[in-house]
Amino acid sequence: MKRIVIKSALCILPLSLTPVWGYLLGEGYLNLGSGCKDIFLVVPWVVWSLLYGVIFVVLWVKGRPLMKLALYSMGGATLILAAAWLVLLFFSLLFLGT
Repeated sequence: MKRIVIKSALCILPLSLTPVWGYLLGEGYLNLGSGCKDIFLVVPWVVWSLLYGVIFVVLWVKGRPLMKLALYSMGGATLILAAAWLVLLFFSLLFLGT
């Protein structure tokens, strides 16, 4: 039972921190140097958190140990988000011609 609670908490932790991070950015307590545009950094964080959660659950069902769950989920979510960013960058350069 204890393992299920720990794994569940680890699975939803990034997504549960999103409102806190959004609040800190929106109210100006956390300043990342780009002024009011800092709040837009919450969007990639939400996408990353959702990818992390999905990968975590898939690996959990497959029976991976806790450390591999966390590491593979973080790495997989980061790689998928980076690949999506590169694809969007490529298509924007292709269609905008700059």
